[in-house]
Amino acid sequence: EKSKTMAIKKNYLLYSILSGFLFAVFFLYLKALLYLYSLQQTVHSVSLFTVGIDFSMFYAAFSIAQTTSNNNPYDVATLMAALHSLHQTDNLSKLGFFYPPFFLLLIAPFSLLPYPLALLSWNVCFLFLYVYIMYKIAPTRFTIALALSFPAVFFNLRWSQNGFLLTSILSYLLLSKNSNINTGLCL
Repeated sequence: EKSKTMAIKKNYLLYSILSGFLFAVFFLYLKALLYLYSLQQTVHSVSLFTVGIDFSMFYAAFSIAQTTSNNNPYDVATLMAALHSLHQTDNLSKLGFFYPPFFLLLIAPFSLLPYPLALLSWNVCFLFLYVYIMYKIAPTRFTIALALSFPAVFFNLRWSQNGFLLTSILSYLLLSKNSNINTGLCL
């Protein structure tokens, strides 16, 4: 009984140290992102290395679909003009909007906010959803630390991709009662 208690305490200590390390990795990710964002603000340069470049494309595509005369977010010239007005620079890489039209419905609530707040809301909302679903899969503090320190988290936060959303949807479908059918339909 005493050796079992010691083993539990030893494992708890190991998991606590490892969790602390993993949380530290996540906060280093955040610090690196803040540095990149501050550098981007002082240099006024937008490229594929810009924080949130994918979300700015989504945001601009919704703006085009909602307000311009041609309403075509798939038109590269119109999208580049919208990105130019959003970032106030000519230093843009050629980007395109390659998502189905219904993806714009997901962007709609975020488009009601000013761009910096929309970007922050997009990242926080879907990061929270991702961590919540990972916690539902394995409900321990270690799971949260492991999920936050996964390298793809940094890339999703840096470019504001839709990876958190897709991971959450597929993971939720795997957890559901008819997981094989739901996951197959989603794919």
